[in-house]
Amino acid sequence: MSVTATENFAMAAAVAEGDSVLINAASEPHVQDLCGALAAMGAKIRGIGTSRLEITGVDRLHGAEIAINTDYHEVVTFLALGAITGGEVRVERTQPEHMDLIVRAFAKLGVKIGFEGRTAIVPAGQWLAIEEPYTAISCRRSKRRRGLISRRSAARAHRAPRSARRVRSNSGTRFTRAASPGCPNSRNLARTSS
Repeated sequence: MSVTATENFAMAAAVAEGDSVLINAASEPHVQDLCGALAAMGAKIRGIGTSRLEITGVDRLHGAEIAINTDYHEVVTFLALGAITGGEVRVERTQPEHMDLIVRAFAKLGVKIGFEGRTAIVPAGQWLAIEEPYTAISCRRSKRRRGLISRRSAARAHRAPRSARRVRSNSGTRFTRAASPGCPNSRNLARTSS
């Protein structure tokens, strides 16, 4: 089920008569946030964070004080920037309990993510190395991963120029094209000196 469909279901079911059940519900962190907010306002929701939501409708919701959690998409973007540039990046107020898949995806690219409490850290000086088999990483799945793969491919192209092709853009800037492992049709370009 989509995130929006799950959220719409939760909001409607919270004030509908009777019991409502959604099977195969989305369970992303922002869906959990919304369900937590509805529960804080008096909704009766069971199964938050699972693929099955059971909601008993109430007559009326009331006000509540709610804290919105950090957007994990933004967290991952900053962590990817640290990995791409080779510098250390620390992102505070993250939710390590929601980062398991992200940590594993970065590990496939040779990037270790650590945590100090709720602060996510990409240490400086990590060399990107794609874990074999290369086909386990889809180059079309994520712009952030593509950036990480491009950085590694560009570094590899500079070490082994015989496998790279040089192309010139309309502006006259020279680039080296290097295909990412497992993505033979990719067009990763790295700027080179003229």
